[in-house]
Amino acid sequence: MEKVEYIYSSRARSVCIRISATHIRVSVPLGMRLSVAEQFVAQHAEEIEARQQRLQKRAALVPTIEPGRPLHTLTFVAEALPDAGLKSVRFRFADGCLQMFYPQLLSASDLQPVFWKGINHFLRKEAKRVLPARVAELAAQHGFRYAGLKIQSSHSRWGSCSARKNLNLSFYLLLLPGYLIDYVILHELCHTVEMNHGPRFHELLDRITGGKDKLLHKELKRYHIPDK
Repeated sequence: MEKVEYIYSSRARSVCIRISATHIRVSVPLGMRLSVAEQFVAQHAEEIEARQQRLQKRAALVPTIEPGRPLHTLTFVAEALPDAGLKSVRFRFADGCLQMFYPQLLSASDLQPVFWKGINHFLRKEAKRVLPARVAELAAQHGFRYAGLKIQSSHSRWGSCSARKNLNLSFYLLLLPGYLIDYVILHELCHTVEMNHGPRFHELLDRITGGKDKLLHKELKRYHIPDK
């Protein structure tokens, strides 16, 4: 297990463990002995290690944005540009391009969390701009009705549909090719009719995707939501 950082927090009411691909941070309530928190972490060590290993595998699949290696999304391209005159990272978004200027003396590899913070900001804005219209278009085309739509930062799934026919889509959808975005949207729209993944659900999804449900599902599994 990677090095564990223990932080006393006035807001913590119990031991809280935050796990990332590179770090484990434990928030400890004021007044609690550190040994108690350490014992709690030790008791859950196997679960923590398994979670971190999954995150590390996922992180390895996330593209690294460096000079000459831009990130292409549905509506914009994000590129990293070194600048000798800067002391911190600067973002500029215009004409379908997100330029991320960073101090030339720093390593782009070390700045990935900063880059992704900016990328996430514009992914959310762009997703809210383009996805509602596409959902409405596909719903009308295939005769679906849904109650509402939310664009969120889900890291666990591309989309979901509630029993009340409210759709939730991750803004990370914009990292997929357009036809796979449509496939995810259609998948969730089918849940407004069939809430489970039974035979009737897949028959419906297969029909409206031109018999490509299994093929598109297999291709979608090659993509992973960034843990950023």
